[in-house]
Amino acid sequence: MQNTQKQDTVARFQKVYTTMTQAVKMSELDNGPVETWEFVADQHEQFLNKYLAPYLNIIKKCGLSESGCWTAGNKINRINGSTISEATLAKAALNNGMFIAVEVQDNHTHFYIDIDGAKGSNRLGRDVFRFTLTPTPLNETNYHKIDKPGFYPVGTGLDRDTIISAGPGCSKTSEGQTCGALIVLDGWQIKDDYPW
Repeated sequence: MQNTQKQDTVARFQKVYTTMTQAVKMSELDNGPVETWEFVADQHEQFLNKYLAPYLNIIKKCGLSESGCWTAGNKINRINGSTISEATLAKAALNNGMFIAVEVQDNHTHFYIDIDGAKGSNRLGRDVFRFTLTPTPLNETNYHKIDKPGFYPVGTGLDRDTIISAGPGCSKTSEGQTCGALIVLDGWQIKDDYPW
């Protein structure tokens, strides 16, 4: 049964990765290359509404405060037992049951995507994955080593050991932020050392 759950997780993760990548490409046709988009810190709703909402099958926008687009309390569980709040981020529910939360920083945007919406554990690496949209190459220790603009799982470009062992990484003692990159690096599968 656990193998079936892992396969389902990989399939859903792959689907959301494809969906978001396609939405970015469609948005570029209307809004120009991602390199020209406005990445203004804390303008989460504006970014979502302008650049991505028109290209996703959104059934509900929750903005920063409305309920129904994330689990109760707007919490995400990290693998190591700590939690983070999505209360201040722009959120939306998609027609496929997935939830997204958008966090714009000065030079890139992060996304938390819950692949099974209101179901599941709401845990990084299990049913919540973190992605980055960047208009430039992005090199942040233990988070990214991205060489060109685009949409990527957090951890893209890092070696496997860093993806697993760094603080934000993908092990039983880490946060779980780079688990999506580990799935991709491992050939779209969850291997035995994955912190399931």
